Amino acid sequence: MSRLADLRRDFHRALLGGILHPRADSRHRDSLHVWTNADSSSSLSVALAGGAGDRIARAVGVSPVHLAGRGGSSVGSEFERATRAFLADALAELRHLQGRTLRVQSAKPISAFAQYAHLEAVRAIVKQHEELRVSIGGEYIVRPDIVVAVEPIDDDLINEKATFVSDDVGYLSLQRRGSRRPQPGLSLHASISCKWTMRSDRAQNTRTEALNLIRSRKSRLPHIVAVTMEPLPSRLASIAHGTGDVDCVYHGALYELLDTAREVGGFSELLTMVDGGRLRDISDLPLDLLA
Repeated sequence: MSRLADLRRDFHRALLGGILHPRADSRHRDSLHVWTNADSSSSLSVALAGGAGDRIARAVGVSPVHLAGRGGSSVGSEFERATRAFLADALAELRHLQGRTLRVQSAKPISAFAQYAHLEAVRAIVKQHEELRVSIGGEYIVRPDIVVAVEPIDDDLINEKATFVSDDVGYLSLQRRGSRRPQPGLSLHASISCKWTMRSDRAQNTRTEALNLIRSRKSRLPHIVAVTMEPLPSRLASIAHGTGDVDCVYHGALYELLDTAREVGGFSELLTMVDGGRLRDISDLPLDLLA
């Protein structure tokens, strides 16, 4: 068993310990198959979430009948926390492959990063002149659920083998700590949107955030991805298909979902997204972030 498989199982164990479990629903006799990520109004959603949930539980070594939810925090924040922990642990294992250490952090406004630092000045101007809000728009400083950041590079490291940079060249780059630009600071390497399930409004919200990241940057575009536990292929397609607002959608249990879909339906729709490079498993995400 690989280390990545262990981390994936730990991720599932964290979900099963809190937000992923069967729930009672008066519309279904067998409540053991109405899992918390299912839409109980859709028989296919119930079947897909139930089959995938049972497979996850068996792999972790727990019985679905013994699972119970944990109160005190929202589903969204628990899902973000589990995803963030998985990514941090996985990227720590891959540090030897990174040019610079990738730092996984909780939600931060994009204006905290080098490519988007100018948005803070824009916000201040708009605040002083409310009439600009109509033309510029209100929510252009988005706050991704999870961010992956990289620090600028010290001149000593750049010049370790030979004097490659000096004060008179390469001084405008955001990647150089010795830049003449004021406080180049952290660069945004990846923006990760966590959506426990993917209703149409949540898909639109993810697309809107992605477009703001694309249009507002003043340097390279960060990875823009979504992570979800949505079981319905049609709802996954609402964000996975399209013109590439997001790099890719990562499912928290894609293998279990595909195995279930072979039995209950929706397999061909899922396979189309997988073969088209629009849908991957969460275990693919830390590897993709190395690019």
